[in-house]
Parts: sequence; C-alpha cells; structure tokens
Amino acid sequence: MFAPKPSSCLLLLALLLTLACVPGRLCGTTLSSVDMTQGSSPESALVRGNDGNFYGTTNQGGTYNSGTVFRVTPGGVFTSLVSFNGTNGQNPYASLVIGLDGNFYGTTYNGGTSGDGTVFKITPAGTLTTLINFNGTNGYYPFGGLVQDSSGNFYGTTNGETTNAGTVFKLTPNGSGGYNLTTLVVFNGTNGENPLASLFLGGDGNLYGTTQSGGTAGGLGTVFRMTPSGTLASLV
Repeated sequence: MFAPKPSSCLLLLALLLTLACVPGRLCGTTLSSVDMTQGSSPESALVRGNDGNFYGTTNQGGTYNSGTVFRVTPGGVFTSLVSFNGTNGQNPYASLVIGLDGNFYGTTYNGGTSGDGTVFKITPAGTLTTLINFNGTNGYYPFGGLVQDSSGNFYGTTNGETTNAGTVFKLTPNGSGGYNLTTLVVFNGTNGENPLASLFLGGDGNLYGTTQSGGTAGGLGTVFRMTPSGTLASLV
C-alpha cells in the first residue's frame, strides 16, 4: 500500500513557467516563492480557473502543516486560500478539477471526521465545503483527483477499503448542494489493487484508469476500463 512521504523540512514553493533555461528556448520564470506557513511540497499540477488565475494544492505546510489550497495570478500574486487542519481534510496530493459550476473540487489523502480522507469543494474566493468523509467502509486514502461528466457526476478512486485493495466511486448531486457517494467497484487483487492515479473520462463515455498493483501478471498492476454504472474490464 502507498504510504505518504514524511513531513518535509522548510521548503520554498516555486511556481515555474518552464523547468529550466535551455539555449534557444524560453527560460523559466519564477512567478511566486513562499514559505512553509503558506504551504510546502506541492505534489500536483495547477488548474486554470474561469477568472484566468491558477489554482493548486500543497501537500504540507500552511497554518497547521496539513496542506493548503492556493491561488496565483499570471503576474505572480500568491494567495493562500485554505489551510487544512485535519478536521476539514489533510495532505492533498491530486490536482484540483474545475467543475461545471466554476468551483474547484479535490481530495485529501488524510483527515476528515475519521482520518481516512475527504472530497471537498472550494470556491474561487476560498470558501471550503467538505462533501465526503471517507471512513474505511466507503473507502480510504484517496490519492488521485476527480473527473466530472457532462451530467455533473464526479468519479474517483480510493487507495483502500475493507479489502485494503481500493475502490472506484461515483458522486451524484443530491439536489441540496451536496453529493451522494456510490461505491462502483471494490478491487480484490485479481482485478487490480491500490489505484493511485486519477481516472480518465473517454470519448466513449467510459472511464479508464490504472492500479498500482494486483492483476493476474504477478501483481504488477493493471489498466482497466469501467462503465459509468460500474462494470469493470481489465485491459492489461
């Protein structure tokens, strides 16, 4: 099973346009550097909001050293929007996804009411709402991010469940601003184990993903396809 990295020492968060200067090409430009109180150890890519600004997460740092959500303008003005505190989530690893409503949605690997991770929504202004608290029975430790279909449903994965092999889940809007969680697939080792990456929504309407381990080829992992209703087929 995947284990998160231990807390890092004081680091600078550097948001770069490119990774390095290469002769004959554009040089990287540091847009913003901040200290650990504003966030540290960003693990995922940025997403661009409808306002033209960039939004992302840090895995650690912030007021409670449990990770943050931040915004940075194209000109490099940095704003820490949320410091996770454990109760509202802890240690986000995945990128945010912008929803059809213009808000951002994401997961935290730990934290929440049971310490098993969360799904959250955050507005561009920084108002955070916890949508789902994982509790072991409905999955735990979501490492990957979410993907949304044209009907407003979200799909994601957890690294474990009662089988310790992980799940694929669906979040359906409940009409009151919240979401209902349905577990579509419980991995069992043979069909895959411990999915870490985000799902991909294909043009055929199916979802595609990977598991870190499991499968029939010596437990080395799988590639799978899943219908929106939860029918799983191992491709590799």
